[in-house]
Amino acid sequence: MPSAPAPRDPSIVFGAEPRRILVVRLSALGDQILAAPVVDDIHRRWPGCLVDWAVDERFASVVRRNAGVERVHALPLKRAQRTGKLAGVRLLLSAAGALRRQPYDLVIDLQGLWKSALVSRMARVSPGGLRVGPVPSQCGEPAAARLYDRRIAVEIDRPDVPERSRALVAAVLGTNPATTPRYGMQGSRRPDPRAPVLLVHGASREGKRWPDEDWMTVGRALVAQGHRLALPWGDPQEKARSERIAAAVGAGHCEVAQERQTVEHWLERVAAAPLVVGVDTGFTHFAAALGTPVVALFMITPAWLLRPQAPALARALGGDGLPLPADRVVAAAMELLAASRA
Repeated sequence: MPSAPAPRDPSIVFGAEPRRILVVRLSALGDQILAAPVVDDIHRRWPGCLVDWAVDERFASVVRRNAGVERVHALPLKRAQRTGKLAGVRLLLSAAGALRRQPYDLVIDLQGLWKSALVSRMARVSPGGLRVGPVPSQCGEPAAARLYDRRIAVEIDRPDVPERSRALVAAVLGTNPATTPRYGMQGSRRPDPRAPVLLVHGASREGKRWPDEDWMTVGRALVAQGHRLALPWGDPQEKARSERIAAAVGAGHCEVAQERQTVEHWLERVAAAPLVVGVDTGFTHFAAALGTPVVALFMITPAWLLRPQAPALARALGGDGLPLPADRVVAAAMELLAASRA
């Protein structure tokens, strides 16, 4: 076993190998993927350690694909809000019971919100164990930091999810956040030459979206090269947009589901796709983590958020505040399709 590094603070950094750690990152889909390299960081530093993960059940599918995660606590947080008060309380108590059964040497909250801090507090720690999270100024909800046993301040160049998460874990466990990120999901890639190209246009914020007319241009170019298309959607507005794009491209060449599909369904489609073209959203980052060829389109968020497992099969475009022309996206898509066939 490698010797422990000199700790920055002996009361926080574990100097011996921890037996079991719980990572808390409840949402959202893209952030689950971007935070995933902390698991590999832990295993590289402490090979015998077991890592569990607490996540909102809506996003548990992607965490279950991480070969380095031993157990996934899929918490019914959103479902509890939608049910009646008594039923919701019962759901949460059941989830709390599962968290209490397994003792942890460390519980690390990567999110810094009230809900994630409360989950951290519900988890059982071993004698001498700690619940740690960010200092108030680095929490999304500063008061949530009151629930941690130790609060960690990290110095990072960029305040994004992978930088912040890996730096926090490094401050606690002496891991190395400077290594190339590894997502633990490489075995999930199952390319299928018959699968359609995915056009992922839906996003959590309006500013992340790309104009419909540009999607139509990209779709027509791909269809002209003999490709079929699939257009995921998650709400009625996104479904209507998918249908508009498909009608303009040629409905016979496009797949738009009539009913809303599960996250797991679309993760499987990303794993099989010859190419994903998508905005800054979870399925796009999942493609990058798998090594699926991906063209990622950034509008109001920076392009360096894309951290692909296979850089030669990924292009991050935009992110500079300027319009992103469709012909540039078409060129990148064709380049990656050709590279993946080589």
